[in-house]
Amino acid sequence: MCTVEQRWGEGIGSAALTLRVPYGRPVPFDEMSALQPARVDLLTGQPSMGQAQTTEKQLRGQPDRQIEQALVAFFWSMEAAEAARSKFAPSAELFSLQHSVSSDDLPPDHP
Repeated sequence: MCTVEQRWGEGIGSAALTLRVPYGRPVPFDEMSALQPARVDLLTGQPSMGQAQTTEKQLRGQPDRQIEQALVAFFWSMEAAEAARSKFAPSAELFSLQHSVSSDDLPPDHP
């Protein structure tokens, strides 16, 4: 379980960049936000939450890996997400999102 510590923007976009960050390490939140993506979330793990022993956890055979901090940035295009990863977060993972976006979801100056 995580809580949102910081958020910039409200959109979803078509690509997501995710980055796990240990406590005490710099998080490129401001750098990502400056790129004007759809949204950027800085999440902080809550190790005491979500730890109930479930059948699913028993099947996995090992404890879940806990997240200390995570950055999730949603971009309007995969190209924008790739550029952000290249510049600010080379170890981040990229995901292409498959969903519908209406014109109301886009910023006013989006082509």
